[in-house]
Amino acid sequence: MEREVEVKELHVDNHGECIYGIAHIPADRKGPVPMVFLCHGLGVTSDNMIPYAQALAQNGIGAYRFDFRGGGNNSRSDGATTKMSPMTEVSDLEAVLKAAKSWEFVDWNHVFLMGNSQGGLVCALTAPRYQNEIQGEILLYPAFVVPDILNSMYASVEEVPESQWFEWLTLGKKYYVDMAKVDVYQQASRFQKSVLLLHGDLDELVPISYSKRLAEEMEQTEFHIISGAGHGFSGENLHKAVAYILDFLQKRIVIDTIS
Repeated sequence: MEREVEVKELHVDNHGECIYGIAHIPADRKGPVPMVFLCHGLGVTSDNMIPYAQALAQNGIGAYRFDFRGGGNNSRSDGATTKMSPMTEVSDLEAVLKAAKSWEFVDWNHVFLMGNSQGGLVCALTAPRYQNEIQGEILLYPAFVVPDILNSMYASVEEVPESQWFEWLTLGKKYYVDMAKVDVYQQASRFQKSVLLLHGDLDELVPISYSKRLAEEMEQTEFHIISGAGHGFSGENLHKAVAYILDFLQKRIVIDTIS
């Protein structure tokens, strides 16, 4: 039986700028609940994560979704897209985790990070910094392709314009400076806890080869290929993804509780 969901708007400060966020919490909770912090992809907002947040809360697991500063043209958080990079989004996620320490509904024995596309990359770069607080991470078609894309566009930082149109939004030079030389696999592989990795085999934006390599380099990775899915899950593929996510989380929460 699905639970009713309580929705709370909760803002977080990061360096004097506002991060807009929404918590989805099981309405029948008796105390703190397991919590998943949701990170959206490039150029969109946390509304992209609503189906996951609702599914989690309806199954007894809290979720907090938020708009990255400068993360997209419709972002409700402060910040310009030209000042954003995956590393500024790491900073946003860190600010959220710090603020959440004061939220009475969070069970800090069961905290997870989850992100799709660039949000998945951000989670993977953030998690190793919080080994003692995060029990696992869920990565949906994470954008480990970013450094390769940047290095294919420019040979050096001197060639990068101050701002440019990229796919569907304007990015600044900071994006290249922050990410072009980052060894994303080396950083992500420092996380020593459980990882769920999901990727569609028809993804053209982030080829599945990037996740196959990631699954090999991270120690405790459960990797599932969503057949017929592109860059993003919808319809039956979304249902499959949610089932994998709930199974991954519920197993770890039950095992932890019993032990």
